[in-house]
Amino acid sequence: MKNEQIIIMTEEKFKEIYTNEELRNAVAFAHGVCLNSEGKGTDYMKALMYPISYRVTEEQIIIATGLRNKRAKEVLKDYKNKLLFVGMGMDFQPKIMDGIGNFRIRTAFLNSKGEKCFIELGTGRDPEFLRIDHAITNYGEDSREHKNNHNRLEHGGTPALKYTYQNVLALVNEHFGCNFKDIVVDGYNIGCNGIICESPEVVKMRLCPYCKSVVSMLPLSDLDYCSECEIIVEGETEEEIE
Repeated sequence: MKNEQIIIMTEEKFKEIYTNEELRNAVAFAHGVCLNSEGKGTDYMKALMYPISYRVTEEQIIIATGLRNKRAKEVLKDYKNKLLFVGMGMDFQPKIMDGIGNFRIRTAFLNSKGEKCFIELGTGRDPEFLRIDHAITNYGEDSREHKNNHNRLEHGGTPALKYTYQNVLALVNEHFGCNFKDIVVDGYNIGCNGIICESPEVVKMRLCPYCKSVVSMLPLSDLDYCSECEIIVEGETEEEIE
């Protein structure tokens, strides 16, 4: 690369991987550089950054990789029941309130019925509005079984929505039958090589029509007894718990 600076990563600089995720990933994904004219062998490993790249050791790569893998497990555990996206594009500073600051995001998830789904979306020429590149149900290893363009979201039916966290959360919940309450975009710690989050089930309850107290949770019986009013409650009086 023209005007690229490559320096040896010092021990002091290497310590920054514990607080700088971008640097940590650059070391973890360092690639070999060959200097001989035949293009054989590896002369050193380079952690690609800009404007300065670093020559790193195998030991540094192993440490950085282990650190990233540990953090990936933590993220997947902490956000298992939140709508978790992987940031796939370049970061940018959004100009709208609640705007998502990555040009392309994707996720693979289970909806509230346990069905595998995938969506990739982002923004383009007009960074205020979202576009949808892929909306897939019956998502799995065999792409021939994918049901593409779910609800015509990819073509013809893409809603005119601003590219915000809350709009994306509402869109996924509405069109994929999900019950996510929160949304997270992670740009450094995880990949999207399989299901990375699961929608909580839609929990329902039956309320007493008089005192509004909860008389039963799933599974609902045909008749339930309200101890407050001392009456039998029957019929379809279910409401979703928020």
